[in-house]
Amino acid sequence: MAHLTLSQEREMHEAFDLFDADHSSSISKSELKHVT
Repeated sequence: MAHLTLSQEREMHEAFDLFDADHSSSISKSELKHVT
């Protein structure tokens, strides 16, 4: 598994947060519908 730089890790976290609307630390089916 590749290691991410701190910058890459932050970027991935920010992208995840865009879809995790209720901040539950997971993306629900209803939140996932907004991705597509």
